[in-house]
Amino acid sequence: MDIFNTFLFFRFLNFFLIVGFLVYAVTKYVISYIKEKITSENKEKNELLERQINLEKNDKELARHIAHEKIIYEQIHNKITAWRAIVEEKRRKYAQKKETNCRELYAIHQKQRQSLINYTSYTAAAKEVMLLFEKKTKHEFNEEMVSDQFTRYAITQLLNKK
Repeated sequence: MDIFNTFLFFRFLNFFLIVGFLVYAVTKYVISYIKEKITSENKEKNELLERQINLEKNDKELARHIAHEKIIYEQIHNKITAWRAIVEEKRRKYAQKKETNCRELYAIHQKQRQSLINYTSYTAAAKEVMLLFEKKTKHEFNEEMVSDQFTRYAITQLLNKK
């Protein structure tokens, strides 16, 4: 039995040496590797948290900037709307004034036209009357001198009357 005990002893010794070696290898290499991984993961997690905080700050800053830009946009939009209304009112007034001026000019043109028509018809009628009068007076009066003076006098009186 001694051999059996020796054999068993060496078997246990081998077992404990293997277990000891495994515990040593695990504690030295595996646990240190796990610690390094955990440390690097924690470091990466902290970096990501910092980036998240910075991104949240940037997001808040961007939201504030957008709100400010929106206020400026609304102010500019209101100014443009007011200017557009003013311009439209001025255009409307200008169009009305232009239309009024056109009507007035047309009325003046019509008056001038009518005056010209009246003047031309008056002068034509006066010439015909004077020619007819001259023929009658020459025929009735033998003296041409009296007739010419009277005709000139009548013509000047007719032309001055208008």
